[in-house]
Amino acid sequence: MTDSTPSPAIDRTAAMTVDSVRPIAAGVALIFGALVPVHLLTLAGDAAAVMAGVAAGTSLVMLVLWFALHTELRPAIEANVQAVGALTATLACANTLVHVASVGQPWPTCAVMLAIVGTGAALAYRAVVVVVILLTDIAWLVIALTSPPNPLWDEFGTQLVAATILAAVLNVIRHRTVARLESAQAAVTAMAVTDELTGLKNRRGLLLVGEPMLDAAHRADRQVTVLYLDVDGLKQINDEQGHAAGDRLIAGTGEILRTVFRSADVVARLGGDEFAVMLSGAGDTEAAILQERLRSRLAEGGVSASVGVVHLDPGAPYQSLEQLIDMADLAMYAVKRDRRGGGDAKSRPTAV
Repeated sequence: MTDSTPSPAIDRTAAMTVDSVRPIAAGVALIFGALVPVHLLTLAGDAAAVMAGVAAGTSLVMLVLWFALHTELRPAIEANVQAVGALTATLACANTLVHVASVGQPWPTCAVMLAIVGTGAALAYRAVVVVVILLTDIAWLVIALTSPPNPLWDEFGTQLVAATILAAVLNVIRHRTVARLESAQAAVTAMAVTDELTGLKNRRGLLLVGEPMLDAAHRADRQVTVLYLDVDGLKQINDEQGHAAGDRLIAGTGEILRTVFRSADVVARLGGDEFAVMLSGAGDTEAAILQERLRSRLAEGGVSASVGVVHLDPGAPYQSLEQLIDMADLAMYAVKRDRRGGGDAKSRPTAV
């Protein structure tokens, strides 16, 4: 984790969220509920009864879904939101097909076309989109060919083909749009948690990654070590050689830290001349080896720094990462005072 940044990404398959399903369910329930009296008043005979029944059933299913979203069933629906979307699209397409089959006239096919286009635009799983639209097209074709004198095929065949093509185009556009949003969000997230000068994580990035690691280590009774490093003489270098030289010193220190520590460790620049490193799962021996390696590499690079170290031992009372950073900071200042007083301390470990 020394050179990578977590990038929470948009789920490209998530056509809907639970929060968006709720108004959709309510809207579909109201629409099909309102169609019940419309069908009864405008259609005759069996067609009126069939269409009113289908519309009422669809409205009831959506109402049940809407109420379920306000109960303890919400997590289960959230885990199967794509199936809910597929169910909604299937019900919409089925209603239009039943309407066409019931009246034996071409005009309801406009609703079939709208349902097909809406399916392509709304659903994300392409396999589901293909299945729903393909079954709808096949069902419509069967209805058209079995409805003498077959007025449906002559008047609406090409339109339904066009609707299917448009649905495919909209689905492709949808996926590309989400991909662009995903890329933009990843870039923004990286900028928010990455230090521009060193490419390491910043304080926000350290906490974002480190807190879950700390929780996991605490549950598993593993030791956690936090190092706090302060580069000496940055202000003097900035004053005497310019800020470009100071930036090179900080960037070089960041590169040393990146090469010294393991990929599982979290290395961050907290700001200015201060860095922090979180070691998870490193025992006393391994932590000591890494600290010695750090001192050696800093000396090779001509970097003078004070390092404070704090260990959160297994079984110790829980401390937040912010608290551990503050304690390591205090340990670092103790090292700096010792060095200014003529001592040779290079790091001061503190056990918690």
